[in-house]
Amino acid sequence: MTSTRFGIIRRFCFCSDQLKASSTVTVAPYGDWKVATGLPRVEGRDNSFKAENFDVLYDSPFEVSNFKEISFTVQGKPHRFVVTGDGNYDLKKMAADTAKIVEEAYKIFGELPSQRLHIYS
Repeated sequence: MTSTRFGIIRRFCFCSDQLKASSTVTVAPYGDWKVATGLPRVEGRDNSFKAENFDVLYDSPFEVSNFKEISFTVQGKPHRFVVTGDGNYDLKKMAADTAKIVEEAYKIFGELPSQRLHIYS
């Protein structure tokens, strides 16, 4: 296995009367793998992340692998671009091209999501 990407619907149980409750997810990555997600980290706890409610958790996939990453900023908001797997790609060019796409989305919608933005490839 070279990586795992998981969304909440297939990995976590929930109680329908607790959808507004906050939750913490702790990931135990294999070997030297890293964890990427849009959720904020829990201060002082490695690979632990907090979701304010189930909707936020549900909308926050996780990438756990030995990925490569680069960051860029659009409209003052940081974006983290994560790529898993080897290939003949240019990570800096991919990030620059993606930044252009995000900028165009901003022009169309007039705003960017308020959460931390992660793009997985």
